[in-house]
Amino acid sequence: MENQLMNSSYQPKIILCLPTLGQYTKEYLISLMTTITPQNPFVGFIITETSLLPFSRNQCIKLAYEKHPDLTHIIFIDDDMTHFGLWHIAKLVQDDKDIVSAIMTFRSPPYSIVGSFDDNSKITEYCENKQLVRAHYTGMAFTLIKREVLDALKEETHNGPIWFTMDREPRKSFENEKLEFIDDLIMDYQGKDTKVPKSLRKTLEEAIAFGQTSHIGTDISGEDISFCNRAKKLGFEVWIDCEVIVSHVGGDIPFNICNQHQYKEAAECKLQIVS
Repeated sequence: MENQLMNSSYQPKIILCLPTLGQYTKEYLISLMTTITPQNPFVGFIITETSLLPFSRNQCIKLAYEKHPDLTHIIFIDDDMTHFGLWHIAKLVQDDKDIVSAIMTFRSPPYSIVGSFDDNSKITEYCENKQLVRAHYTGMAFTLIKREVLDALKEETHNGPIWFTMDREPRKSFENEKLEFIDDLIMDYQGKDTKVPKSLRKTLEEAIAFGQTSHIGTDISGEDISFCNRAKKLGFEVWIDCEVIVSHVGGDIPFNICNQHQYKEAAECKLQIVS
C-alpha cells in the first residue's frame, strides 16, 4: 500500500507533526525510522517540545503552515507511540476522511479504546473485520487531519493562531445532581411539610444554570475531544480505522482483542499487533 501511495498520480503533501516532552524511547525511534525514508511521500516533519500537549500541537500546525504552505494533511505521531510504519499512514490517507486515526488504547489494563463509537461493545468485531468506523471522537496520538479541517478550526488570538484548546463539557450526571441538590436545599430551609413555591425552585435552577458558566457541572475534556467536537459542529467527520492498530510504548497490547472487560496476559494478544 505504501508503494501505491508513493506511485499514485495524487501526491498528498503530508507533514509529520511530532510533539514531544523531549525524550524518545527506542521503540518510538525504531518505528519512526521505518516511516521516514528517502522514498516517502512526506514533504517534511515538525518537532515541537512543550510540557502541555495543546500548546505543542498548536505549534506543530503553525510551523507546518509556515514551512510548507502547500500542505494537504498533517499527521500527529506522539512520542509515546510504537508499532507503526509507512503502511499505517498510507492506509489512513487511502481512507480519505476529514479526521481519521488508528485504533489506539490506553497503555494500562483494561486497555480501553482512546475514542468513542456509537456502540463500543462492538470494538472486537470492528477490529476482526478491519472496519473503518465513524466515531464521536478519537485521540490525536496517531491521527491524520486534512488541511480543510485545520483551515476551518483556526482561531486567531493575541498569541497567534490556535487549533487546540482544553475545553469543558457538560457532566452527564449533572441534571440529577442539580435536582437532588435543590430538593435537599429546600427541605433543609423550609422543612418536609412545607409547600414549596414554584418560583423558588425556578430561581434556584436559574442560579445554578448561571453558575454553570463558571464550570459548575462540567468536566475538563482533553484537547483531542474538544478538537473533534468543534470539527463536527462545522460538518466534518471523525473516523477510526480498525485495521490500523498502533500501541503506546509500554502498553504491549494495542487492542485487547481477547477480552474487552478482563485483563489478559500480554502474550495471549501479541499476535494482534499490526507491525
